[in-house]
This record gives sequence, C-alpha cells and structure tokens, in this order.
Amino acid sequence: LAALAPFAADPTRTVATAPMGLVGFTRDYVADDALRPRVEAYARRLYAAQYRRLGWAPRAGVTEDGETKLLRESVIVFLATTGRDPAVRAEATRRARAYLGASDDGPLDDTAVSPELVDVALSIAMEEGDAALFDRLEKRFRGSADAVLRGRMLGALGGVRDPVLGERALRLSLDPALRVNEVLSTVGGQLSVPERRDAVWTWIQANYEPLSARIATTRAAD
Repeated sequence: LAALAPFAADPTRTVATAPMGLVGFTRDYVADDALRPRVEAYARRLYAAQYRRLGWAPRAGVTEDGETKLLRESVIVFLATTGRDPAVRAEATRRARAYLGASDDGPLDDTAVSPELVDVALSIAMEEGDAALFDRLEKRFRGSADAVLRGRMLGALGGVRDPVLGERALRLSLDPALRVNEVLSTVGGQLSVPERRDAVWTWIQANYEPLSARIATTRAAD
C-alpha cells in the first residue's frame, strides 16, 4: 500500500485513480473492524493533496478539460466513501442541501454543485441525513418526470444507512409511482450497504411476488 503514493499523486487521471480499487478492496474485504479505520486514514492521506488541488470546482478563470473533471469526481467519491473523510462528507452534504433549493417546490440550485458531482453529494447527504431529508428527496422524485433527476433521487434514497429509513426505501420499490426500470433502484442501493444486507434479503424473500410482478420476467429470474 505504501508504494501506491506516487501513483495517487500523478496528474494523469488513469494513473492517479489506479490505487483506488486496491485500497477500496483492502478496506472492504481484507481489513477487520480494528484495521478498517487505519485503512480509511491512509486513503485520506493518499489523496489529500489531489483534493486540495482540485477542490469541488475549477478555480475562477481556469478552463478545465474532461479528464480533470473526471479525476475530481473520482477523488471526491473515493474520499467520501472509502476514506470516510469528515470534511469531504460535510461539504458534500452542504452542497446537496443547497442544490435542493430553499423549498421542495422551488427550482433546484444547479450552481451549488457540478453536474458530475450531484450524485455523490446527494448520496452522502442522505447517508448523513434524517427523515426530513428523506422526505425532501422523495418529494422531489415524485414531482419530477425527468429520468435523470428521478434516478439521482432514488439512488440517494436507496443508499440510506438508517434501518428505519432503509425499510422506507425498500417499500418505495413497490410504489406504483416507480417506472419499471426504477423498481430495483432502492433495493440495489440497500444491498450495497453491508450492514443492511441480511435485512434486505429477508425483505426480498417476504416481498418476492409483488416485487417480481413489477419487473421484467427475465430480471425477476436473475
């Protein structure tokens, strides 16, 4: 792991992001509960300089290419999830709340966060959030016909870690308001939360018939 530092500091996106998968695998599948915080701390140190350089948006007067934007997205997602960086997560939450606007019925504030960072900002905000934020995201979802916005809201709702809100996310998959291609969004999101998997599997077994009735036969079989 120590040998990864020069790669992480490289300005080329494909080189800089190469260590992320290995560190993420180490955190999720190699480290035990005692070692995991150390891996997370190492992940934060590994990309701290890149985060300081890139920030959440280009500096005034600076024109960026697509590779830089993609690198920024990768670094922020990595620090917020694998590194569990408190400062990055706090900034993600702040920007997500600003993006949602002053009221649930008003316009979204597209200046609060770059388009490529909306998903991670909303997801982290919901992980850190409460029932009130869940309600706001759900209301935004129900009030929109835009497939991209609906997907973003469902993605954030599906990743919630609170078990009570997690049950709400699962029940949402059976709501007639969801389109066929949206039905498994919150279920898949909940399955990606390690501490929720046993409860989600129990829920799927209990609700298999109504769930399978909402989706294509081939997907239900899978």
